[in-house]
Amino acid sequence: YIVLAFDEMKIREDLVFDKSTGEVTGFIDYGEGSLDQRFVVLREHCVKQRFDHRKLATHMLTLMVRGIFFKCDFPLAHFPTQGVSSESLIYIVWRAIRMLALIGLQVISVLL
Repeated sequence: YIVLAFDEMKIREDLVFDKSTGEVTGFIDYGEGSLDQRFVVLREHCVKQRFDHRKLATHMLTLMVRGIFFKCDFPLAHFPTQGVSSESLIYIVWRAIRMLALIGLQVISVLL
């Protein structure tokens, strides 16, 4: 038997992840005319070319699995979002419950 827990948290903007060290290096500011300007130019180009440019995520929805009678504690899924509607959340939770049932884990509680 397991518990499915989920939480959505706001994530900070302007942080950089360094793949070589595995660390978040902090707030960045490249100033005017450098990298920020390049992103503006790229966005304008994409709009002109009618590409689908997606918005940056402002939240992260995480689903966790926790065992009740045995040691089991792992993140099941992470979803970058701009906020999850209740309709989407219901779909995500029920899909997770079905997927866990397919591998023999019975969800007896869902924690917010």
